[in-house]
Amino acid sequence: MADKSDGVRNHFVYRYFDAAGDLLYVGCSHRPAIRWAEHKTTRPGVCAAVTKVKISGPYCYTKAREIERAAIRTEHPLCGWTPDKQREKVLRSKWIDERISTLRADGVPYFYAVKVAVAEAEDVWPDPMRSPYDPPTALSQIPA
Repeated sequence: MADKSDGVRNHFVYRYFDAAGDLLYVGCSHRPAIRWAEHKTTRPGVCAAVTKVKISGPYCYTKAREIERAAIRTEHPLCGWTPDKQREKVLRSKWIDERISTLRADGVPYFYAVKVAVAEAEDVWPDPMRSPYDPPTALSQIPA
């Protein structure tokens, strides 16, 4: 476990860029190399697109998180969480839930209602958390 006290400077802020120079991701870690390995497991498409990494620090944990959050809000990385994506995700989820309720009221079985609602949402309101580098979700692979 990393020491997160303000007197210890052991955290880094990292940014991943693609070949076009677009910012893909901003993160904070006390061990950026290990975090990269974790990203390769959980987001292989994003990592395959990374051609440049910029690391700044070391900072204390509090300062590193402050820099990371400010960068996410102002630099708008293409992948990962941002406040704008979170707002869109919440609105999209509410729309999907309402659509499922409507379908269920019409007698549509739950699983099929979910599949239909998500497919309809994808046509008009793509998932804001998905990046062009993410593989398709398992739900989208299920035949109608």
